Amino acid sequence: MDGSILEENLQGARIEKEVFMNQLRSYGINHVQEVFYAGMDPAGKLYISKKQDAPEQEGQYGIN
Repeated sequence: MDGSILEENLQGARIEKEVFMNQLRSYGINHVQEVFYAGMDPAGKLYISKKQDAPEQEGQYGIN
């Protein structure tokens, strides 16, 4: 996603854009630009990964 909605993915999941936006708002997200990744599991549960405000630091994730 990285701040933009892939319309074809919404269509494939049979979700209307407004329904998706309402789900984001339920997570406290008001703009898609706040989202790094959004996905849905087979049961239809939404997974959200928000963008980080701080820059990544070397070794932050155990990889140098």
